[in-house]
Amino acid sequence: MKRLLSLLFLVVGLFSYAQDGAPDDYYNDVNLTLTGTALRDELATKITSTHTNFLSYSEIWDVSRITDEDATNTSNVVLLYGWEAGSDSDCTNDRSRSKTLNGGNACDWNREHSYPRSLGNPDLGSSGPGSDAHHLRPTDVQRNGSRGSQLFASGSGNSGNVSGGWYPGDEWIGDVARMMMYMYLRYGSQCLPSNVAVGSNNTVDSNMIDLLLDWNAADPVSPLEDARNTYHDSTGIYAQGNRNPFIDNPYLATQIWGGTPAQDRWNTGGGDTEAPTIPTNLIVSNETSSSLDLSWTASTDNVGVNEYEVYVDSVLDQTVMTTTATISGLSASTTYSLTVLAKDAAGNMSAQSAAVNGTTLMGGGGNSCGGGVSISETFINIPDSGSGYGTRNWTGDDGGSWTATDARTDQTIDGKAITIRNGSLTAPQSTEGIGNLTVTTQRVFSGGSGTFDVEVNGSVVGTVAYSDVEQTVSINDINIEGNVIVVFTGKAATGDRVKIDNLSWTCYSAPTNISLSPKVFLEGAMINETTLMRDDLRAATVIPTTSPYIDAATTIAATFDQGGASGIGLAQDDIVDWVWVELRDATNNALVVDGQSALLQRDGDIVSTDGSAPMSFMQSAGNYYIFVQHRNHLGILSTNTYALSSATTTIDLATNASDVVGNTNAVVLLSNGSYGMITGDNDGNGQVQNTDVSSLRPQVGTAGYNNADLDMNGQTQLTDINNALRPNIGKGEQN
Repeated sequence: MKRLLSLLFLVVGLFSYAQDGAPDDYYNDVNLTLTGTALRDELATKITSTHTNFLSYSEIWDVSRITDEDATNTSNVVLLYGWEAGSDSDCTNDRSRSKTLNGGNACDWNREHSYPRSLGNPDLGSSGPGSDAHHLRPTDVQRNGSRGSQLFASGSGNSGNVSGGWYPGDEWIGDVARMMMYMYLRYGSQCLPSNVAVGSNNTVDSNMIDLLLDWNAADPVSPLEDARNTYHDSTGIYAQGNRNPFIDNPYLATQIWGGTPAQDRWNTGGGDTEAPTIPTNLIVSNETSSSLDLSWTASTDNVGVNEYEVYVDSVLDQTVMTTTATISGLSASTTYSLTVLAKDAAGNMSAQSAAVNGTTLMGGGGNSCGGGVSISETFINIPDSGSGYGTRNWTGDDGGSWTATDARTDQTIDGKAITIRNGSLTAPQSTEGIGNLTVTTQRVFSGGSGTFDVEVNGSVVGTVAYSDVEQTVSINDINIEGNVIVVFTGKAATGDRVKIDNLSWTCYSAPTNISLSPKVFLEGAMINETTLMRDDLRAATVIPTTSPYIDAATTIAATFDQGGASGIGLAQDDIVDWVWVELRDATNNALVVDGQSALLQRDGDIVSTDGSAPMSFMQSAGNYYIFVQHRNHLGILSTNTYALSSATTTIDLATNASDVVGNTNAVVLLSNGSYGMITGDNDGNGQVQNTDVSSLRPQVGTAGYNNADLDMNGQTQLTDINNALRPNIGKGEQN
């Protein structure tokens, strides 16, 4: 009884104490007068050093019953993303639910990773960040599944899918924003806001997304957030020991990243009404055809300058916290009027500075990518034919200065080519980085085969092969940002004379979440079916929650039943089986860029491991071939590349046979008019052969999840041999 009374007094004390934010002493050793990334880093150190109790994932059930208790019904927990009091027939929108109804079934609540585990880099797992209670919230099982791993995106009203991702609902946008900010400070690059939310990158810190700042400002801290925060800074058995600073004072985000001023619970501005002085001495430098740098003398303020707003032709371009800015995306040979104003922490603004003009260079100069276009060099401008070897200088196709040493200019491939003997080829500086490089080579005269080293900024990033046969060679995923200089050097066979032509590379493009929605059918699951694939494996509850493919991706059993089996969704959305999906390089369809397990719905849609959301890969936006594989069907490869980005791209590999490599040799016409992947590859070697019959026959009569179950009805029978395998003997993958 004494312990129960003590706990009661503790909880009552904590919940009342939390209303005014943090206790007086928690931030005593933090310099709260800092701004920008300096304040970010100091707060990160604080919440990391005070995180002394690391909860297990199973303990999240217990702590959630304490921290997320519904104040209007203490037998319940409050459900993130919910909005309805439970009076209608749809349990997925409930805002509150009994503490005892936790689990993985429909109308249960489970533990929502508001920062999805799969979006962490690396994956958050089930410990450390994967079991940090500050971002784990009770959520309806099915609503959790609907969110899946989708990125947070702009919207309005109640929670649900929106263009580009998931909107948490008007009531919850502040909660979500502050949880994402906490995870970023606590776990750094593993939990970047830019990997979990869609929107413009913050100018102070490109890892922050401005949408989260807007949400933090729009939705003040709730009593529930205070209760959660204060418990974890208590002596409670499940208390982590640390706090979320952005719950204590949302204005801390404004001090760090700027943007719309958020709720200031500590009166950080202190009634300050004095504006900073006007920025002076604006100087333009480092002009290119598409960008320029701007610097100025710092303003002064009675409290302190928080940020500067930079205007281009009277339009706000960016907000920075230093006295310099790089303005990009400009047009070549254009003059711009530039001004700056200063703001303090209380939101007081100076007047605009005196304007200074900046003019960009002519297009093509400096070998700039110009916003993503590939750099290319045809060598058309090299000096006139010369059979002697020496140093050759010329102005390239993009206007930059090229140099080749121990080189001659009288040889050709596709028109003029530069020929290197025992020298090097140096490209002009490119200001927008390098992604993938492609070049054509051929050895002339006598000699052998060999390679050049390709250096970027003095470091070898790959090799380019040559022989007496003309060949085009690529080096992919170099991915170096900023200013780069590319050099061909280090040819091992110094006597070989090698022609080089048609050298190009793409600009650096930062990896992001690219989204796709492939569609395929499996022949085996369509045998004796007319419209949808059979889902007998799901009905028999034999689909494993761990993928059979190399990444061993996991899900929960309830994921398979989110369609018609749930009583709420559509039958076409129930899960048939796991599949494997690869992105392949646009210049070499045999080169795998990335791959992951996914789930196949009855209507052919391939979705992420949450059972409903589109697939998402952390890769650069661009063109990719798509390869789909199933454990006992022949894999298929798209004939064409697809342009993938953060906007979901539908990839239909079921309607036209011509959309896959090999056409009708790679797919089979099904009863529903679609084309399906060919069944019968029991041993997974990419061929349907008599050896598949031999390996299947001993398994006849068995049941369960088995590669020998070619018609996917949960039973391995002679019909798998006669109806599924034998008609396809002699067929093989066409990729």
